[in-house]
Amino acid sequence: MKAFSTIVLFFLFFFHFSHSQEFLKEITKTFDNGQPMFVNYLDVEDLKKVKTEIYDETGNRIFSLSFNKESGLPDGEFFDLINKGHYEDGVLFCENCLLVGANTPAVFSFNYNKQNTFVTKGSVINGRFFGEVERFGYFDSQSGYWSSKQYSTPVPATAGIEFRDVKTYATDAFERIPSTFINYNKNGQIEGSYTKNLGELKIELDVINGIIQTYVVKDNKGIVVDSLSNQNKIWKINYKFKKNDGLIVFNGFDNIRGPREYGQDYLESSRDIYNNDYMIAYNIEDEKVLSDSKTYINRTEALTSARLKTIKQTTINPIIPMGGNISVDYEKGSSPGSIFQREVNTGGRPCILDNNGIYSINNENQTKSYLSNLYIELNDRDGGNKGYLKGSDRENNLFALIYNYLINDSKKYLNKSFDDSTSEGVDGSLLIFLSNLDLKSELNTFKKYLKIPINISQAEAYESALEYKKYVRLPVFFSKVISLPDYLRAISEIISSEKTEVQQLYVWNYSLKKYDLVDFESLIDIAENKEIKNVDIEGKELFDDSDYRVVYTSDKDGEGDYIEVLENNILQFRNQNMFLWKIEQLIFKNDYQHVNLYYKIYFSDIESFMSYKPNGNFKIIGKDEVGLFVIVSTPNSNK
Repeated sequence: MKAFSTIVLFFLFFFHFSHSQEFLKEITKTFDNGQPMFVNYLDVEDLKKVKTEIYDETGNRIFSLSFNKESGLPDGEFFDLINKGHYEDGVLFCENCLLVGANTPAVFSFNYNKQNTFVTKGSVINGRFFGEVERFGYFDSQSGYWSSKQYSTPVPATAGIEFRDVKTYATDAFERIPSTFINYNKNGQIEGSYTKNLGELKIELDVINGIIQTYVVKDNKGIVVDSLSNQNKIWKINYKFKKNDGLIVFNGFDNIRGPREYGQDYLESSRDIYNNDYMIAYNIEDEKVLSDSKTYINRTEALTSARLKTIKQTTINPIIPMGGNISVDYEKGSSPGSIFQREVNTGGRPCILDNNGIYSINNENQTKSYLSNLYIELNDRDGGNKGYLKGSDRENNLFALIYNYLINDSKKYLNKSFDDSTSEGVDGSLLIFLSNLDLKSELNTFKKYLKIPINISQAEAYESALEYKKYVRLPVFFSKVISLPDYLRAISEIISSEKTEVQQLYVWNYSLKKYDLVDFESLIDIAENKEIKNVDIEGKELFDDSDYRVVYTSDKDGEGDYIEVLENNILQFRNQNMFLWKIEQLIFKNDYQHVNLYYKIYFSDIESFMSYKPNGNFKIIGKDEVGLFVIVSTPNSNK
């Protein structure tokens, strides 16, 4: 009879448990008096956690949180003694929330003023702060211990709530850290004017959409040390005025730490190149490079005018994104390998959710991931294949070429080509670009705009390059593979995506010799109105000029060495009512003795191209109706 009663009681318990919610109660920690501290509830079928509850020493519930058992993320309404709100698959919604940095999750507010912690008070909508947010904190001025027992080992503030006590500290001597206030706009980004006091320095900042716009540093006497903004024509750096001659890339708001040094002569670190708070991408010449080059030459005791002429204008950083983690190149010295990179967190809107249900974590370096298509480097014929970012220059960057073709009617776009070379371990820029267009990623916005299917694999790299080699010329590629307007739309969609932190894109303007902020809407309109937008490549006369290399040119910014005589030849053609914009003298790539000489003549319009007839013994050996150029042989080709 006793055994029967036990069986009945067990059956009734299991029936009640399974008939209601079918949860197993798992106590993971208790107080000294035996009362449960942390309790988890597990699904009977798969033992996945669906709820956590926290109790105080008297048995009162002080916090509870439900979970989506499939994703493991917080989901549904939570209970707290102060906060009210809910999670939607890990994303927090909580108005007038008190977030405790030492507690996990931060909405668990218990003991917020009786432990070493930072506290954030404000509204969180869809995982992002909104409106005015107050930041303050508490610290134990006597013991400094993290746990509740006087001589116990400290527990990190990032430890889960299962690993820390919920009891009150014994000292009860916590001091409040003064409050600071931050405003967030409707996009969840920092907005407004702020002052940061860092030691003897005062830093004043203006922020729009999370990106710093102005940066002013004052010393303890109120004198301006630095005053910087991309909108100002004059800058002040280290107490000295200088002309705005570049693009300033500021660190994010929370990363501002003050200048590296001030009130001194420029040191090796050179604050006008980059410091803790900002970096300058120079328009024309990087002053630090010039200085280092002269020092380098002096050390070698070879300070001659010929050597000094090797100091070149900077050509790095053809494009610079703003927002999130990016890379910016800088030059230092004239020796090989003098281009370096600095990774900068430029602020903006983080896109990765943290354990508290707030978007506070930045993506990986975006310029090396899903924005890498912007850094495609074209073949410069003599320079060989180049990588994405490091060494990427303004004259051969794909996006810079397209932008300047549309804005400035730059003809460089018309005669530029992808590098289609393939060898073991090395891919040409055409293959790299095609591979990127075919990536299986939700941020691959290019794929839907492709006119032809692309299927690139490393195993078939050589065959793929041969198959697509006919598209190596830019005008052909953007007629047959993807149109220019669609190429720009794809990039614009990447930047406007909620999963992308970059908000702005700057590109080098060939004509103005400065950086422009890209207006994609306007740029797409220009691309659609370009006459070449609907050019039918089929039936057009094309010429493969990849076997030639440039020796001399009439274009001071072009490939090869500039000589004035070629520029004078252009004037002769204009007297014949034909309009040229460039002439190049060519040789075969492997003809190092210059046995056979050729001229490549670029025309400014189709009428001049069609009416051209060579003089004397010159002979046309190639015409290209898309690039609007002809190649002619010289009378003395064996000279």
